[in-house]
Amino acid sequence: MAIEHDPARELKTLAEVGRSITSAALDPQELAEVAFIEIARLMETDFFQLGVFEDDHYRTLIWVKDGSRQENLSFQITPDQEGLIGWIRRTGQSLLIKDFQSEADSLPAHPSYDALDPPVSGLFIPLRSGDSVIGALTIQSRRSHAFTEHDLSIMLVISNQLAPLLANLNLQSETETLSIQMLLIREVSRLLISLDPIALRLSRITNLVTQVLEYEKVEIFEIIEGELLLRASSRDEREQAEENELQSWLIEKVAESGEPLNTANIDAQTEETSMPSAFEYAFPMKVVDRVFGVLHIQCVDSRRLPIDHIAVIEMVTTQLAFAILEARNYNQHQEEAWITTVLLEVARHAARPGETMSALQAVLQLSTLLTGTDWTILLLPYDSHGDMHIGPIAGLRRSDIYKLHDLHIQASDLGISPPYRESHEPFQITLPPALAEPLATDEASCLVLSAEQELLGLLLLKGQEFSGKLPALLAGIGHQLSLRLENTRLIEEAAHQQSLERELAMAKSIQTSFIPKELPIVDGWEIGANWQSAREVGGDFFDIIPLPDGENGPRWGIVIADVADKGIPAALYMALSKTLIHTIATEQIDPGRTFEKVNNLLISETSADLFVSAFYTIWEPELGRLVYSNAGHNPPLLFTPESAGSLIRDHGIVLGVEADAKYSSSVIEIKPGQLLVLYTDGVTEAYGGERGIFGLSRLRNLVLGLEDWDANNVVDAIVKRVIQFRGQPDLSDDLTVLTIRCQER
Repeated sequence: MAIEHDPARELKTLAEVGRSITSAALDPQELAEVAFIEIARLMETDFFQLGVFEDDHYRTLIWVKDGSRQENLSFQITPDQEGLIGWIRRTGQSLLIKDFQSEADSLPAHPSYDALDPPVSGLFIPLRSGDSVIGALTIQSRRSHAFTEHDLSIMLVISNQLAPLLANLNLQSETETLSIQMLLIREVSRLLISLDPIALRLSRITNLVTQVLEYEKVEIFEIIEGELLLRASSRDEREQAEENELQSWLIEKVAESGEPLNTANIDAQTEETSMPSAFEYAFPMKVVDRVFGVLHIQCVDSRRLPIDHIAVIEMVTTQLAFAILEARNYNQHQEEAWITTVLLEVARHAARPGETMSALQAVLQLSTLLTGTDWTILLLPYDSHGDMHIGPIAGLRRSDIYKLHDLHIQASDLGISPPYRESHEPFQITLPPALAEPLATDEASCLVLSAEQELLGLLLLKGQEFSGKLPALLAGIGHQLSLRLENTRLIEEAAHQQSLERELAMAKSIQTSFIPKELPIVDGWEIGANWQSAREVGGDFFDIIPLPDGENGPRWGIVIADVADKGIPAALYMALSKTLIHTIATEQIDPGRTFEKVNNLLISETSADLFVSAFYTIWEPELGRLVYSNAGHNPPLLFTPESAGSLIRDHGIVLGVEADAKYSSSVIEIKPGQLLVLYTDGVTEAYGGERGIFGLSRLRNLVLGLEDWDANNVVDAIVKRVIQFRGQPDLSDDLTVLTIRCQER
């Protein structure tokens, strides 16, 4: 028996679900829990999953089976075995499966799991944020045909509420995580430079890292005379014997190779070794190529180490390595102990908050003192092409620094070319004349500072060959400089992105202000309009221009237009086009001549490869007449009750392409009961996947199928149908619809 749906009741229920989800959105786990509780009120949830995509993995936030919470899952999605979850991520489409067995051959992907009691039917819903699929919502039942298309529609509404909340929570989490990580690095630095015994410092650091980054266990192993010895652990010592034996294979391999490994690395596995139940990671603690120990991490449950943690752990392992080096050399030669202490001071200065150039200047002064060289110079890049300028300088007289102040050189002038790889030790270079003359030397030692083969800078020292431990220590200094420069770049990029987002929001607000807030109210007439941009700003617009009264009463100019682009360029061109049309229309009461003047001004005042299509008409309500001109815009549709809509095909070339183009004006009369529909190509060219584009036929049929031709009702119906046709909440192109209707008398 068919189930009758009560729209009012469903809307009320969906509103209640939305309020519950929004009020509970304190963290992703809580959001997932509330989502399950609310959805379980609406439909069968024998099996329920809500998860997120993290790189090439899928991780569940909640996994419920028969009302019982299961241990959350995390698994890799590969192109050859993507499963239904991977298909959702790749396509961004939802899926209704009424019976897995009968539909097995027609499914877009096969389920990637095996179970003794598999579900029989299910709903698979993507969670979208912008153009990205950030997660998936899965509801399954042991009963065949447990779900309907109506259920799918309800879940799409709920997923549209969940996705932005989840995206915002992820963004907040990332921001909080970055702050926590920076505080962690600072606290680790503080602990490492303390005067407490090295064993106590390492123990505090393992506990600190475990608590702050929420790991199951953190261990520090030191290599002493070729053997790995546990120096510190955040786990009770009574638990160590069994676990250390189980994990020794991973730690030994990292100690041998000096490269990080984890239990997901295929190369790290051997036939003799049984895999741990939780993900294990091991990072070498090394200075340049010398490995002093291994930092071992065990994640909680089946979680993987987040990518943003890796850079933090690598910084911690570098600091730990320097700390161990300091401890080993403490009772040795006074010079070696002093060098190690200075190197830690370099790391502290390089990582200190505040103005970057001041921190770099402090590092260069310490480097000059450490190496005994006369001067050090940091060259910084202007761009990615190797053009460099003089940065901080230490050891030179003020008069010599002045000579270098405005100097620009290419990295290639120093014999350095891509790919830029960070130096493991200083190497000798020949200075170009522009540097050799003020420095009074032809040679210098150089360290390349880079991040993933991106040139961050060049550290130059007065030309001498360094021996003993100095080359390795200088490479460590270079690495600290690279870290500071890279962190500064990332922070600046983040600030720039935030500034850009604020500017785009302001631009959208400004552009929205261009759109008329009120439409004319005229007895016997109706007018409706809707404008939406595909991005923050767009190129569509419409305008209602009050014109001087004519012989037969008031007149208005009505414009709908579409710039041939999207985003900021289209928005700027839109603003210019709208201003020109609005200004000239009030002076020239003729649509064709208005377009001629606007066209010539666009060509003379701009050099952009853009153009705009536009339809402009002068509306005289008392006469029921429209005097119009079309500059390459989509032809309007004129509808008469009980007959198909007819196209108004007269048009000229688009504006902004051909100088001195001619545009004619034509006249149409709108009789009582008739409806004129103006639109942009965001309507007719909306893409619906396998169904192709929306097209004129669908637009005609939609309007003719409406019982109520109220102007606003027609506009709302068109916009709603186009969005439904696309099957996605976001538009691919700007969309504008404007309707004029003469009421039946």
